[in-house]
Amino acid sequence: MLMLYLQTSLAFRAGLREHQDLRMSKKTASLRPEVKKRIAQIESMTLVQIQRVMMDCVSERSAGRMTTCEGNALRRALNKRVSILRRDFVT
Repeated sequence: MLMLYLQTSLAFRAGLREHQDLRMSKKTASLRPEVKKRIAQIESMTLVQIQRVMMDCVSERSAGRMTTCEGNALRRALNKRVSILRRDFVT
């Protein structure tokens, strides 16, 4: 009984991850080319550059020049880059 539960639970989680990945790719596909370009540039940024981009995002979002979806996509990319830098710093 427990084994069946674990198998079902693992299958559900795998399906949920696939669903989330699919949902994220749909969201990314709807972004403007400028935002996609900024996300690509984030992958090689330093912490100081990341801080500047974060401040720019806040001002653009508050001015209404950026949608919530675009802001969230940039935030995810920035957080991912910061976690990579943190991992490299620790090791």
